[in-house]
Amino acid sequence: MQLTTQPPRPTMGKSQGHALYQKAEKKANQSGGLFSWGSSATKERKQDAADMFRDAANKFKIDQCFKEAGDSFIRAGECAIKADEPNEANQHFWEAGKAYKQTAPELAIEAYQRAVNGLLEAGRFRQAADRMKEIASIHLTEQGDLTLALESYEKSAQWYEQEDARATASQCYKDVADIAAQLEQYKRAISNYDKVIKQSLESPLTRFSVKEYFFKAGLCWLAAGDIVDAGRAIASYTQLDPSFQQTREHKFLSGAIDAIEQGDQEQYTGLVVEYDKMTKLDNWKTTIMLKIKRSIDDEPGLTALASSGYKCLHVDHNDYYGGDWATIPLSQFPHSSTINTLTNAHKFLGSLSPSVLITQRSAQTQLEYIIRSTIFHYLEFRLVDAVIHRDADGAFTQIPKSKQEVFRSGVGVKEKRMLMKFLQSVANGDYKSQPSVAIKDLDVGLPEHILHSLLLSFGMACTLDEDAHATLDRISTFLHSHGAYGASSFLYAQYGGVGDIIQGYCRSSAVHGSTFILNRGVESASRRQAPDGGFEVRVSGIDEVFSVGAVIGEAEELAALGVAKKASQGSTQSTLGRAVLVLSKAPLLDPFPDSPIIVYAPGLAFRHAVHAHYEDAAAGVCPAGYYVAHFAVPLDTDAGEHNNLDTLFQPYVDSLAERAEDIAYLCVYADVQEDCSGESAGDTNVHVVSSKRTTTAPFVQPAEDAVKDAVRIFEAATGKSETEMFSGVKRGGDEENEEEEKEQGENI
Repeated sequence: MQLTTQPPRPTMGKSQGHALYQKAEKKANQSGGLFSWGSSATKERKQDAADMFRDAANKFKIDQCFKEAGDSFIRAGECAIKADEPNEANQHFWEAGKAYKQTAPELAIEAYQRAVNGLLEAGRFRQAADRMKEIASIHLTEQGDLTLALESYEKSAQWYEQEDARATASQCYKDVADIAAQLEQYKRAISNYDKVIKQSLESPLTRFSVKEYFFKAGLCWLAAGDIVDAGRAIASYTQLDPSFQQTREHKFLSGAIDAIEQGDQEQYTGLVVEYDKMTKLDNWKTTIMLKIKRSIDDEPGLTALASSGYKCLHVDHNDYYGGDWATIPLSQFPHSSTINTLTNAHKFLGSLSPSVLITQRSAQTQLEYIIRSTIFHYLEFRLVDAVIHRDADGAFTQIPKSKQEVFRSGVGVKEKRMLMKFLQSVANGDYKSQPSVAIKDLDVGLPEHILHSLLLSFGMACTLDEDAHATLDRISTFLHSHGAYGASSFLYAQYGGVGDIIQGYCRSSAVHGSTFILNRGVESASRRQAPDGGFEVRVSGIDEVFSVGAVIGEAEELAALGVAKKASQGSTQSTLGRAVLVLSKAPLLDPFPDSPIIVYAPGLAFRHAVHAHYEDAAAGVCPAGYYVAHFAVPLDTDAGEHNNLDTLFQPYVDSLAERAEDIAYLCVYADVQEDCSGESAGDTNVHVVSSKRTTTAPFVQPAEDAVKDAVRIFEAATGKSETEMFSGVKRGGDEENEEEEKEQGENI
């Protein structure tokens, strides 16, 4: 094993742009000399200053000082206006917007708007539309303001249309329509889709895409609740393009009208499932289809897993999916930050329970059920490309996970042979025939520093007092997982890890007929006086009473409703220390992996080992140039660690951050996890979810345990075996399944 101590990086000096900016400012404020007077001399000085501000901005851009670059371009534009060079000023304001966009989207909007105003005065509507479209994009993707994005796209479309840029105008009208539908302004959306349809039919190059706009407009008619006009609109679409009548989209719309008229949610859900099999639904269509479903007068039946033929109602008091497993924007993160210089925190995702997937197949793992349920269609994955151990001396060690990596490591030949023999023995399970001891007492012939670094990192032990067999079990699992989808034992889901996986399950469940109610709580659950049992459930803020066959939830929630009771022995607590860190520069690791798991040896500050995992923009959790890291550590509450988290986490943060200024966001908090076990109050239709969360291997074990508990609940609620989970998911024949899994493996 090669121990690589991180060399100090050279500290970046002050950007050359600062000196140029000061010279430009001096030039801009310079008064005329004895032989320099009149408007022409003033214009010349302002022009020179504008050029100098532009040069300063370019220097700032080279040094990635984007805020300063934007400021310099703004000053260049202001000087160009005074030099009577409006076209040049508009260009500078545009460049300022591009620079600000990297770090300060609100300033980018102001800069682009100044460019728009100048272009409109000059009668250059096409260029003004280009800049306004940039503003719309920032409102939509950076700030999440749908209303302002809609207005900006609409202005762009109108200006493009004035300049006879019809194709570009049509694209903007499509964006207006999509956003209007998201805002539930369905008639406005339909009006804009009609404009897109008209333009698409006029060109043979765009005619092939018109069925998509027919379909979206038809969905908006249905969501608006105007069934009569919806039927007329769909009939008119077939007149505009007779081939539309033969499409899946026309079949869905016609069937949906019939289901709505009959008040038949079952029929409508069947149409959604059938359509999703052939053409995977995107988020926009899923949202609109669920809105249509809620408008159908039919009581949702509720029991267990939707894909196995049951209907489910999911009620969550949060306004997001996933509960304690959710991934949410840092702008909505439920814990206070100690550092936050982010101006666009909604673009950064933080996980409440960061987790990675074991790649072992044919076992009860997260990955196995993701594949069986086919929700991988909604997900994208990346490899955890390294497991790294940081010892007490500050040295980072990349742990070898295969024969090839062992041979490439920097340990001696003798140690390599011993290490290979040890890993092979663990993979074979030879250790199981021996009595278990604590890790600190384990003797396998390896040098102690090598053995402990392996058990703490690849074995993900938290202390040397842990049971050796449990740690070796994890190493054995990881060894058998290695190579299934590449040179790693772990994957993680892009766009938020386990939180995005939960979104995938919710989406699939909704397609199969489940109903989700967020930001609401269950007020009461009363037992029905009927032979089949069940409950009458009331949800806060909803007048309807839901008749359900079974109730599933955590003990504390069900006990409050009177349908379950807490275990007599009471509850126990375990506490994890967590930290979310955003860096504006790459972490201090050499060599630099894309997304490793890092395990810090016990005793650096916390008594237990600290686990960390960071991701970059490629994972979809932050903008380019940033890195999001999550830390987790079991806390020794007897020693008061939970009262001193800021200080204790500091050396771990410092190990990744070159300078304090590189820390754009830091949030540390104690995650108190109560094991509130319970049992149903003598009712077989009540199923208590385990709230016990292990603190061992915090990025792997808790999520895998949750999967096993989900299997237990499924078997108890349905009377079916684990092998029948997701039996209602249609995947085609075996050859098709193999192709799907092969394709998914290639995409990882």
